[in-house]
Amino acid sequence: MRIYPEEGFKIVEVSDTPPNKFYAFMETKSLILIFLIIVLAWILESYFPNNSLTNVLFYSVIFLVMFYVTYVNVGNYFRYENVAFTVIGKLHFYRDYIDVNGKLFDFTNVYRLDISNYDYVDKFSPSRFRPSNSYGISNYLIIHYRGGVKEKIQFIQNSEIHLKYFRNEFKHYYDLGLLDIETLNRLK
Repeated sequence: MRIYPEEGFKIVEVSDTPPNKFYAFMETKSLILIFLIIVLAWILESYFPNNSLTNVLFYSVIFLVMFYVTYVNVGNYFRYENVAFTVIGKLHFYRDYIDVNGKLFDFTNVYRLDISNYDYVDKFSPSRFRPSNSYGISNYLIIHYRGGVKEKIQFIQNSEIHLKYFRNEFKHYYDLGLLDIETLNRLK
């Protein structure tokens, strides 16, 4: 996918409610549930050997473990994050200001900019307990004002090199003392 700097970045607002509630339940509660059923089956088997209830419980445990392995663990390689978000605007970096939804931030009252950009669309991070593919929404621009007020803006980064198109602007921000050297080196 070709990315043009003129397009800027999409600003997002993340919802508190996950879109797939069943999957959110399976992430956290399933291991506890399976562990409790295993303990109950072990206790029943030790006190009541060859009981039909124990056999039903044993096969239920096997079914739940197989369901957990296939639905959650194997499925995580193909799923995206269980996050609901809405795009609320655009973010553009310019030489002497930053444009956030048409609101221009010049640097007269700003004393520092923090940019966290470790996530991008379709970033694959293998994990057994959470989805492997990312929406690229865990990127932040934090504007620190002289009065101690901070403004945090969350945005989507479409590719790993999306911010590199603005390296001249970031170099200028560094020359103004708004960015630190580590952030500048990461964004080059």
